[in-house]
Amino acid sequence: MNKNIILLTLVLLLFSAAAVFAQEKKKEEAEDPGDLFPSMVLEIDDLSKEQIDAGFTPDEDLMTFEQEAPLPQPDEIPIDEPDVDLIVPGQDGEYARIKDKSFFTKVLFGVGLQSNLLSEITFFKLKEQPIVKLFYKHENADGFAYNQIGLGYHARQDEFEGSIKIQMPGITIEADGGFHEKEQGLQEQVAYFSTINQFSHLDALFAFKLADFFTLSTITNFQSTSLHLTGDTNPVYTVAYPPIEFAIREQLIGDARWESVTIQLALNYKYRNIAGDADYETHRFRTDLSLGFELGDWFLADAAAGFFTSSDIPYLVPFTITLHAYPADWLKLSAGGGYKIEERDLFHLLSGFDYADFPASLADNHGWFANASVQISLENSLLIIADATISENRSYVTQGETMSGTTGLFPVIYTPDVWLFHTDVKLRFPVFNWLALSSVNAIDIPFDTELHSSFSVGGELAAEHVEGLFGAAVTLRIKAEVGGIYEFPYLDASAFVRVLDNMKFILEGLDLLSPLLGRQRESVYPYLSPGIRARFKFQITF
Repeated sequence: MNKNIILLTLVLLLFSAAAVFAQEKKKEEAEDPGDLFPSMVLEIDDLSKEQIDAGFTPDEDLMTFEQEAPLPQPDEIPIDEPDVDLIVPGQDGEYARIKDKSFFTKVLFGVGLQSNLLSEITFFKLKEQPIVKLFYKHENADGFAYNQIGLGYHARQDEFEGSIKIQMPGITIEADGGFHEKEQGLQEQVAYFSTINQFSHLDALFAFKLADFFTLSTITNFQSTSLHLTGDTNPVYTVAYPPIEFAIREQLIGDARWESVTIQLALNYKYRNIAGDADYETHRFRTDLSLGFELGDWFLADAAAGFFTSSDIPYLVPFTITLHAYPADWLKLSAGGGYKIEERDLFHLLSGFDYADFPASLADNHGWFANASVQISLENSLLIIADATISENRSYVTQGETMSGTTGLFPVIYTPDVWLFHTDVKLRFPVFNWLALSSVNAIDIPFDTELHSSFSVGGELAAEHVEGLFGAAVTLRIKAEVGGIYEFPYLDASAFVRVLDNMKFILEGLDLLSPLLGRQRESVYPYLSPGIRARFKFQITF
């Protein structure tokens, strides 16, 4: 079965490549839309970004007319990526006009079935110093699968993110912070009513340009994560209740850049602690030396090597070697490998798994890896990004399948020495200037007989009036485990009408196929998902 899945992936890659040569290559030079918001319109789906979902709709970010301009995280630093000028429905909308404004604000309100309420406020201050970005979101729903309201069949999330940037001659100062709280009802499975996870972070960067070729930067990150259970007496953990993780990281980076060579030296220290149990206190120290250089007009090479030590790992020597080739304006090829280290804190576990219980331990993952990728970007036409990685995982983490009868949550399980093959293919194809097709496909194959292989396929067909007066989109998603459970497809649909230049109404139908399932759909067994529902949104920008 694993060989068949790998073969299917290769066929998809070949098919995608064949589609490229069916397109007429254009010669116009693309403008640079990435100076302010590098992934605002062109991004298909950022699978690498850690996302926190409160359980409303899986992969809801595929909906074209709700794409946000995400606030950048400190580690999201673009490295010589080619720009793509891609015409897709919605490109002439409110986000495409941000560059022409000093201030931009979007306000959105929504109401739907199952007591669903949604509000969002987005604000940007651009051009003049300081540059400010603010985002607030609240969403709640109750009565999942049409159960009685107030019995724990609910979900809620509140989120606030903000950043500020000040740039002066030779000095750059950036700060961003945020708070995210998600609550999930326990649906009468146990005595507890709900579980609440809270995530906070505060980051600061100071960069000093000491010479034309040399910049010295210091980055400070503070992060806290907590887990709460409501509705009954406090559960007993080895740490103090509620478990609250505090982590602080300090980085010092020296960056030297010449015309064709870049050298970077980074020193990194991180401290993590969860009060009440010394086993969760960890010190991590890491240093890395990176080198990047150009070989000719179309070939780049990156190499990095470092030293890592922590309270749990005596020492490791992580390294990476990556080669990039640009044989044509529309084609980028990359291949590399090395030895990786993945830090695992409470934040990663609670944000990565729904209904996750407090873990019995926290263990960093490390191992060998190799990857290859291809990016095809025909100007104003086709965009394909395909990536394949095989990796060794000394501490592979999954969520257990048996719910705790006390907390109603699921344990986190570590499996040693698991090799994993992962591939994803992302595609966006503007069929016409008013119609676009997007697709995101991923496959995970662990080479362990006790772990399930899984794949997910998602696609969206979106149409919009050339002047943005109205539009509609249909999204289909399928998730399955090879040789295991196949989820019934998710089908969502949305439509909008722009009544004024800065005002539009949106109507959405979510999980439209669930009535055909013949039973209530679960998000994580035995917890029910919201089921079929509809909601109306009102959006205004100014």
